[in-house]
Amino acid sequence: MALGALMLSAVGVAACGTPTAGSATANPSAAIPSPSPSASASRPSAVVTTLTVTAVTTASAPPATDLTGEQYGFITAVDVAAGTVSLDRIAYFTGADAQKACAEDGVTDTSNNWCTGYYWRNNNPALRTLAVSPDATITVLDGSASVPGSLEKVAQRITQATSTYRLVITDGRVTEMHEMYAP
Repeated sequence: MALGALMLSAVGVAACGTPTAGSATANPSAAIPSPSPSASASRPSAVVTTLTVTAVTTASAPPATDLTGEQYGFITAVDVAAGTVSLDRIAYFTGADAQKACAEDGVTDTSNNWCTGYYWRNNNPALRTLAVSPDATITVLDGSASVPGSLEKVAQRITQATSTYRLVITDGRVTEMHEMYAP
């Protein structure tokens, strides 16, 4: 949560309840009467000032997204401090759906399980910024094995290789992010 502003307000009230300069009155320019000698004997003339400090906070709203549920794509940037990632979303297919999508796209290369086991299509290279939940489950690859990760590790991984990631988005935030193995 970010600190948006700090508001200070001072209210001065004479011990007798008479507003003092600096406090709100119906006519702030009106002269403040001095207590009479007889009134000062029965009432203290000290001025009491109350200082109220109110911190106004603004929650950083997650970037708006229309994505929900399971999504696939390439992570192109990570902002660890802001807790966001940039996603180049793709359509991801497996099995018979991969074979069908390859046929639709005229792709015939089947090396390394491409088009027979998996296939992805990227018809829209637009990048989307997504907020990552602080409690998100993140895994990265160590060779072909998935190991526990973090946004810092994802930031490091994207400098080393372009990988496909499977994300789960719930209520506008990434709750799962998994680097996927591809032969």
